[in-house]
Amino acid sequence: MYRSAPTIKYIASYSIYPITTDTNTLIDHVNQHTKSFKQKPNNITVDAGNGSEQNYQWLEDKRIIAYIKYSQFDRVLQSDSSDVFAGRRFPRVLDNDRDC
Repeated sequence: MYRSAPTIKYIASYSIYPITTDTNTLIDHVNQHTKSFKQKPNNITVDAGNGSEQNYQWLEDKRIIAYIKYSQFDRVLQSDSSDVFAGRRFPRVLDNDRDC
């Protein structure tokens, strides 16, 4: 398992693990990153493989804003794949100043 921590344009840190399960590597990876850079990340974006109650709670306790795709996201998307470009898939927020 290879894990990276990209910033805007650069990979800030990476970890290589002998296991294929993301769930068990997130906390260690963030701890290594924090140790290397002497500060924790403010935000973290990871895939659904990291979505466990333990990870959610740990990130919340550390006050790290987490953007984690929920585990059923792809299944829900695939179940309605016949209408990929349906309007309901693209929520719209009306802005009276910009919309006609």
